[in-house]
Amino acid sequence: MAWDATLPDGDISIALGDDAIRENNTAIEAALDLEHRFATGGGTAGQSGRHTFTYDDEATIAGLANVAAGSIAFSDDALAADRPVLRIYDGTVWRYLNPYDPSYPVPITNDTQEWTRPQNMQWQDVTPGAGSPNTVAINMALQPFKAVTITADTEIQVPTNQPSTGYTQTVVLQVTNSGAGHVITWATGASNYVAPNGIAPIYDDSDGAVNVFQITRMRNNTDFLVTSAINVGSF
Repeated sequence: MAWDATLPDGDISIALGDDAIRENNTAIEAALDLEHRFATGGGTAGQSGRHTFTYDDEATIAGLANVAAGSIAFSDDALAADRPVLRIYDGTVWRYLNPYDPSYPVPITNDTQEWTRPQNMQWQDVTPGAGSPNTVAINMALQPFKAVTITADTEIQVPTNQPSTGYTQTVVLQVTNSGAGHVITWATGASNYVAPNGIAPIYDDSDGAVNVFQITRMRNNTDFLVTSAINVGSF
């Protein structure tokens, strides 16, 4: 039964109301034991009645039963045990309490972001796929800054995991030559690379040259504009 403050009835003897008292005690115990330091029996060590919080991995937290809206838990598999992520249950799903938490960012839309600190981007090191020519995969769901060293003629493949219709994204690709004379080509397919005035991006094919390209998805949701953002030569 659920806790009922009206039981037992006031006009019956204690002897007749003992079952209702025990049932109410069971309901109280279930409530206290859910999120407080509580256990059956007096004098139990640590039985302070203070709040306890679930501290577990995300899957275990998601599978908790009999959770009340407003319950709080800590996910320890986000930034490891030294920096757990606070979660709150909204009655249906566990939400991240702080949408700006870097470990599990929650997308924030229709809100101007005013950054007061640098936003550091991580480079992705790409390994060319073997072939004739070799290939470089551009996965737009991963880091937007990509670096690759080529050792032979290489084709830059059409990006995968493109943004949804109506959205754009820019990728910076740094290509370093190991050896001279390698040819870079730009793949075509369901989507295509295009360049300003139809002129292929400037490319220094000398040994050790570092070339930087900028790849931007166009409004037509098909083409990708590719330009030589910087031709940094050799260093």
